[in-house]
Amino acid sequence: MLLDCSLLDELPPIENSSFATHFDRFSDAKLLLLGDASHGTGDFYTARAAITKRFISEYGHKILAIEADPCDVMVLDRFVRLALGEVDWDKAFPHANNWVWKNEEFRALISWISEWNRHLPLKERVAIFGLDCLKTASSMNELVGYLEGSNSPLVEQARHLRSGMLNFKDDPAAYASLASDPFRIEAAQLISELLSSFRHTEPKAPGPERELWFNALLCGVSVVNSERFERSEAKDFVTKWNVRDTHMFLVVHEILEKFGSDARIIIWAHNNHVGHAAFSEIGYRRHQTSLGELLKNQFGDEACLIGFGTGQGSIFASRGRGHAPEAMRIGIPIPESWENLCHNVSFPRFLMDTTQRRARPSELRPGRTFGTFYHPERERDECYLEADLFRQFDAWVWIDATSALNSV
Repeated sequence: MLLDCSLLDELPPIENSSFATHFDRFSDAKLLLLGDASHGTGDFYTARAAITKRFISEYGHKILAIEADPCDVMVLDRFVRLALGEVDWDKAFPHANNWVWKNEEFRALISWISEWNRHLPLKERVAIFGLDCLKTASSMNELVGYLEGSNSPLVEQARHLRSGMLNFKDDPAAYASLASDPFRIEAAQLISELLSSFRHTEPKAPGPERELWFNALLCGVSVVNSERFERSEAKDFVTKWNVRDTHMFLVVHEILEKFGSDARIIIWAHNNHVGHAAFSEIGYRRHQTSLGELLKNQFGDEACLIGFGTGQGSIFASRGRGHAPEAMRIGIPIPESWENLCHNVSFPRFLMDTTQRRARPSELRPGRTFGTFYHPERERDECYLEADLFRQFDAWVWIDATSALNSV
């Protein structure tokens, strides 16, 4: 099989001012999901930033939600939307794998958003939120900090919960396995009760205080689901994955409920979260869901799923826990893969509207993605998942030669 080049829109270099205009066809999307085949590829960040800036400036998308925990992202939101100052990058993303967001490419976008917001009223400014739920203790600390600062009567209840969680902070597997621990038995109910009570404390007057409350609320939602995630640590990977992507879906709903039915959201996440899981091996073979699948099932064509792929170059990744991340060369795509088909196209960059190919019978091929850990010698076994690319995504962005992102 060869890709029909008549269905491909050749893209100019990313730095060309016309690059993002090729995505105008998706401007009606209520939810624009922009994926990446690797968190460590600078070109993906730069391309998504160009698209994001155009959709903010031309089409009214005022929310950016990223695959990161709210406790980290709220630092950005405070500065670029509420305080209108320079981001303190020493406080933003202080945890492991912080290079995923603490890099020159993403930092440049945040500076642009900060400048964009500077002369706008609060309700017109671009907001930034985190979708993930992997940092129980950090999210709980942020919630407790908000309650302390607002002299809330809920603060003692929150401190008690935080104390119990910190006992397991460095060993989530122990949390999952100690089913008889008194705190472990009651934790889920206690956290849910705290969050329910917190929802009733929303400030009535619009303004920065209500926005800070909402950031704290997202931390509370993250605590509820990160507790579920840690409770599933002893279970299979599928359970943990589904807890995580369902949480991201619920956070999107929290955001839509806050900003109203007309809100438009841009989402940055890995291809495996953005793509429709039912048309990938993660769904039909492993029984995992995905954020993209959940949003597509509810919002239909209002949710646009765009994947990104590459054929050659380098990525930034780590060889494993305890190893410092580094720039590493990736292999040439295997012959039977979607990436090999794209690599053999004469265009160095292109956009493919996959919806035009869905009249064809389903076609399954290996598709390549990279995690934050990468072992070049095991790429074939670890980085390929079977998928029907034309149904997994609504559009596919191909950048044949890419470079590792620039960590800061």
